[in-house]
Amino acid sequence: MSAYVHPGSERLTTSDWHTSNYALSTDAERGYKASHDIRQEARYLRNETDNKTNWDQVRRIRADDVRRRADIAITLLRCMFVSGRVGA
Repeated sequence: MSAYVHPGSERLTTSDWHTSNYALSTDAERGYKASHDIRQEARYLRNETDNKTNWDQVRRIRADDVRRRADIAITLLRCMFVSGRVGA
């Protein structure tokens, strides 16, 4: 008595079945690796962007602080010149 084979399906030999499973496994691993690499690259780019943004903010704050201190120094010198305390 022969086994019933559903129309449209095919019977695979053991080696064909192993080959098919190996191909599926290899494709899945390749997809996993590609996904992992993309996630790592995204994490790297996000960290680089955050670092650059933070340093840009620090530089801007420092530049603003230097500008503010220079304005204060200029104001103090003007007041000293007006009062005659400088150059006497």
